[in-house]
Formats: sequence, C-alpha cells, structure tokens
Amino acid sequence: NASVFTIYCSAFATIVSIIVFKLMVKYPFRWIQSSMTVCLNLFLGTAIVAYILKQPAAWITSAVLFVTCLVYVAFSWRRIPSARAKFSTAVMVIDSNNGLFIVALILQIVAIVWSIVWLIACTWAKDSIHFSMIFVFLISYFWVEQVLKNIIHVIVAGFIGAWWQTPGDRAHSKALGRSLNQAFSTSFGSICFGSLFVNYFHGLRHLVTFVYEERWKCLYVVVSSLFGCARDVFVYMNKWAFVYVGLYGYSFFQSGKNVTILFHGKGWKQLVTDDLTDNIILILNLAVATATGVAGIGFASNYDHYQMLITMYTHPYAAGFAIGFLVGYLISAVLLGVIGGAVNAIIVCFAESPVAFMNNHHRHSQMLRDGWVLDLPKPPSNRSIQGW
Repeated sequence: NASVFTIYCSAFATIVSIIVFKLMVKYPFRWIQSSMTVCLNLFLGTAIVAYILKQPAAWITSAVLFVTCLVYVAFSWRRIPSARAKFSTAVMVIDSNNGLFIVALILQIVAIVWSIVWLIACTWAKDSIHFSMIFVFLISYFWVEQVLKNIIHVIVAGFIGAWWQTPGDRAHSKALGRSLNQAFSTSFGSICFGSLFVNYFHGLRHLVTFVYEERWKCLYVVVSSLFGCARDVFVYMNKWAFVYVGLYGYSFFQSGKNVTILFHGKGWKQLVTDDLTDNIILILNLAVATATGVAGIGFASNYDHYQMLITMYTHPYAAGFAIGFLVGYLISAVLLGVIGGAVNAIIVCFAESPVAFMNNHHRHSQMLRDGWVLDLPKPPSNRSIQGW
C-alpha cells in the first residue's frame, strides 16, 4: 500500500511537471511572469482551502511559501527581463534535441523508484530508530535529488558546449551520447561529491556576505576566522562547477576553481552567488510539490490508503501531504533541472566564448545580449568581500 500510494503521487507529479516543462518550451518569452503569478495563486489558494478544511500541515506550509515567494518575486521583478532572455535561449537549445527530455524522463523513473524505496525504509525504521536519524533520512533523500538534478546539469552542459561550437540550430545526437557517457562514468564521482556539499557551502557563503554587508564587524571577524582556513573551498564550491564538469570533464574542485577565475576575470564576481535562475526554478518545483501534496491528501481519503497511513502515522492526512510534497519536489526537480542546467551552461559559455556564439548562432546571441544588457553583472565595488 505504501508503494501504491507513492506511485500515485509520483504519477501526479510527473504529469504536472511535464505539463509545466512543455509550456515553458512552447512559450519561452512569456512563461516567467505567468508562472510566478500562477504559483503565488496556487500557494494562496491552497493555504485558504487547507485552513477551511482544517489541515494545518498543508495551510501552514502553503502560507509560508506564499509569503516568502511573494517577497522574493516583488524584489526580483525588475530583473525578470534579463532572466527571460537567458531562459528563452536555453529553451530553444533544449527544443533542438528531444533526447534531453527523454533522458530527464528516464531519471524521473529512477527518482520514483528511489522515493518508493526511501518511503518503505522510513516506514520500517520509524519505530526502531532515534528521532535524530530522521535528519539522516532527509539528507539521504535530498542528496539523491541533488545527484539526479546535477547529472542532468552535466549532461546538458556537455550538449550545449557542442551546440555552441556548431553552426546551425541542431546539435548532433553524438554530442548527447558523449555527455551521457561522461556523466555516468568519469564524472559521476564529481557529481556525487559536489551534490553533497555545494548547497552547504552556498548557504555559508550567503551567511558571510550578509554579515559583512550588514556591517556586523565583530561577528564578521568571528565567522571569517572560523572559515578562513577553508577560503578556497568557499570560493570553488559553487553550482557553476557542474558546467565545467560537463564541458571538460574536470574534477569538481578544479571545475569550480576554473569557472570562478573566469567570472572574476570578466568582473562578474557577483554572478558566482547569483540565484535568480535557480530561485525561479525552485518556485516552480515548490508549486509542483504543493500541488502533489494536495493530491496526496486526496489519495489519503481513499479507504485503503487512509487505513495504511493511520496505522503508521498519528495524522494520516498530514502524512499524505508530506509524502506528496517530498515526492513532488524530487520528481519536478529532475525534469525542470534540464532548463536550469541549460541556463547555467549558456552563461558560462557566453563568458568563455562569446565570439563563437555570435558566429554560429547570431540570432540567439543578439537576443541574449539585448536582454542581458538590462542586468549585466557590475564590476566589484569597494564593499566587495575580498577573498570570498
């Protein structure tokens, strides 16, 4: 019954994420503002309905997501035009070869199998393990989610690297085959290593930046002293490293070092910590997860599923929402990771070889330049954090 319940949630999340993906590909110039509006309405509507139906897990989660995303979208709205240019270019590249979509669907099946295995393991172990082990289970779940997503990022980066150097709008299928072979062989260890640590160091880097910009000098001295010995790790552990892993097959640390040097040489230091692209994709992931969580509540109302959940959890509907939310997030992150990885790869390739882009894909190059000029990274200011 646990497996069947997970399969239902996974099927729902797969269908919703495919619809979102296809809409993004079909309307590359208009989907960002529309999707952000739909996501905010979904969060608000779910919070209101769940509150009326007395489902605290659902309405609290949805309300927090609504407020957080509303604030972020309000502050980031002026940067949407530049993001639109990057997204539309990425979508056009993805649309040139259906193989990327097929690879993402296969990895979604892997994600479904992992979700079933993980839920069964949690069910068996919940009465015999210490409460702290729940944290370990969650780390394992999201580590696999990051690995699957970053496999997609590496494959897409290798494909776009070949497309970048090839005239015309269609890259050869051999480029996709080479990227697949590299991602699942020589670069697989780098992907797993980076997936485990990159978000951790990303959060610490934001903490250091926030402390410095708020001029909390004493706290900044403490934080920088604690992490000063790991300064190079802070700099090189970033999401852009996966692009260099896909392009050149370097180790994760070497890739992070090279791409950081590239951005710093261009005066694009702030781009290393820029999260606009990832956060737009994240909002879509959370919207799919919320919708799947609501579907999980609906599935939990089925007699067999309700009996299964109530024997394992005190609050079966809350458990149904939580399981649906986690499964929905994992499934959507894999498929939508294709677009996120494409955007990252285009930014790195544009920094490294803009002339080849202009010569081989003039129309796309001009469109990217026209949109990006609205939000070009500025040279480091006097208040930049030296060495971070």
